Amino acid sequence: LNTKRPWKDLNLLFLHAGSDRIDPAIKYFLHRGAHVYLKTRKEIIDLSSLIDKKVLDLEVQDEDEENREIRLTCERAFEEIEKTDTLYPWGNQKCGAKVAPLLKPYIEYFLKELAPAVIKETRLLHRFYQDRRIHYVLAQAITDYDPLSGIAAAHITDGVKTVCFEHGAHLLRTEASSIQDLHFFDFYFTGSDATKRILQHFNSAPFIKPAQILTNPYRYEPLKQG
Repeated sequence: LNTKRPWKDLNLLFLHAGSDRIDPAIKYFLHRGAHVYLKTRKEIIDLSSLIDKKVLDLEVQDEDEENREIRLTCERAFEEIEKTDTLYPWGNQKCGAKVAPLLKPYIEYFLKELAPAVIKETRLLHRFYQDRRIHYVLAQAITDYDPLSGIAAAHITDGVKTVCFEHGAHLLRTEASSIQDLHFFDFYFTGSDATKRILQHFNSAPFIKPAQILTNPYRYEPLKQG
């Protein structure tokens, strides 16, 4: 990104709101004149307009040929798992118990409902990022449903960077959850030097894409610089 770009030329999409970590960031960018959008589960809202305005409906029911093919491919994947019956025995072996009755409903939901919906929304957001020239996509985490499509779309759109805000005590979190926060984001804002040291340890793992870790969550000049 252009390091000389003024705040008013920055376009940002927030995937979360309503927390003491991320709301100050929304206010910070709005106050400085950046163009701020907010994604809810149903729509994208333009927060920079005089009155909050819906600019994209995420509940579009029309299904084009590519979305139909994605849905059918996911359904066939589930049928293949059921037919080959290799996943469940593997799960039984790893867990030392018959886990098929527990696994099957989750796998079926993932492949028949969640995956097609996320992919469809990712395609919508990819076009939105291009049309609105989004520079940054900001989230509180990637552990819930809401940010999945937004982060996925950012990774397939040129010029879009991702930002995560600390949302829990890393001293009490697992290594996997900390690595997950870092791997999918370009920037990670944390509130303490202690947390930064912990995350820098995970950030150096050879199997992840490292994020730029910033200590003070209320200093956003690095975003202006790219």
